[in-house]
Amino acid sequence: MNKSFKVLLIIFISYLYVSCFKETSVPVVSDFDIEVVNNDYSVPVTIRVTNKSIGADLYEWTFEGGEPAQSTQVTPEDIIYQTSGEYILRLEAWNTSEHKVKELSIRLDSAIHAEFTYDVLINHFSPVEVALVNTGYGGSHYYWEFEGGVPQTYEGRIPPPIVFTEPGLHKINLQVSNARERVEFADTLFVLPALSVDFTWQPSKDDYDMEAPLEMDVAAQCVSALSYSWKVTGGQIENDSSVNTKIHFDKAGEYEIILEATNNKETKRISKTIKISENSNLYKIADLKFGITTALNTIGGYYFSRNRDILTTDEITSQNGSSIDLVFWGLIDFVQCCFLSPDAATSKALPSIPGARHTWVINNPEMLTSNQFDKMENDSLLRRFSIKEASEVCTDFYFSGADVPQIILFETADHRKGAIKIKKFVYDGADSYILTDIKIQKKDIGF
Repeated sequence: MNKSFKVLLIIFISYLYVSCFKETSVPVVSDFDIEVVNNDYSVPVTIRVTNKSIGADLYEWTFEGGEPAQSTQVTPEDIIYQTSGEYILRLEAWNTSEHKVKELSIRLDSAIHAEFTYDVLINHFSPVEVALVNTGYGGSHYYWEFEGGVPQTYEGRIPPPIVFTEPGLHKINLQVSNARERVEFADTLFVLPALSVDFTWQPSKDDYDMEAPLEMDVAAQCVSALSYSWKVTGGQIENDSSVNTKIHFDKAGEYEIILEATNNKETKRISKTIKISENSNLYKIADLKFGITTALNTIGGYYFSRNRDILTTDEITSQNGSSIDLVFWGLIDFVQCCFLSPDAATSKALPSIPGARHTWVINNPEMLTSNQFDKMENDSLLRRFSIKEASEVCTDFYFSGADVPQIILFETADHRKGAIKIKKFVYDGADSYILTDIKIQKKDIGF
């Protein structure tokens, strides 16, 4: 090998040796992805970064408007944005030989919130008008739904007053949205029924025959009323602004009773006409049952004229004993019967009546016929009878089931005259009874 060739070989080998120890350049790729947490673009917004860079040894992150604003970590912590707007996220990535940059921009929306309040105008009685106050924010579009309202829907921030007429619960719903998000808020409205006005009336127990003078109970049957006003011409109202009250009428005639009610939104009225007859001074009671002695505790046999009722033995007390006017005494199968004065009950082996008073009874009157009894519409005929005097000679008369119809005359301790007509003897063993009609003066007005 000649000398020149050796020199060239040494130079070539040296070149190869130096080349093997020279640093190789590594390329850098700066890359990253961002994720909006929960896909919520309305501030406050949380952004999560995924570093996808290649070949870099060092990193510098810049988050415009974010918290934190900068980072040198490979994967930075989540970034929080408190203010809406458009922001740039920047990554610088490098090694000893190369430096690369990547930027991404993102637009964040204002905070979005749906909420409202409402004011009921006047009150909750139908129809209800509602004024709504929108306290939501951040949206570019507002959509309202009013269940059962007029109108039923509305688009816009502040709807007009809404009217609800149907009673019950009504849902009000608000949707607030922007280009990427929608939130909702709902509330309910309760509507009370509309005003309706009515009333009932009935005469007092002593005035069931609708004769003057008369006291009447009236009761409002209104819906959604707050105040009441009663009116009548010719009658005296006990309390003209009460829900329930009494009206007194002195004379016979036709009367219009008016009830007017309001709920501060509506006022309505109703009237009813009643007819009061002339005073006959005669109570007429039909179909009263008097039980025989074995039925005194089931059917009863004690006549309580003030209540126009029959009492059983067990119903007699020291408080009502003095108000008993007549006692029926009858043996089984009606073989022997009569009416007794209350103070004579023990004479027929009946229990003593507390506070018993004396009633004059005629069990066999010849002065009043069945036909005359039926035609009695007032007390004029009874007034002519001298019952008290005649009863003194008619103390031991009895009648039986064969005597139909049978008339009995009586005069109470407070000198009210009356007559009993036995219409039927009902045979039912120990529970046998007589079926009667009674006519008796309301008041003693003398002879």
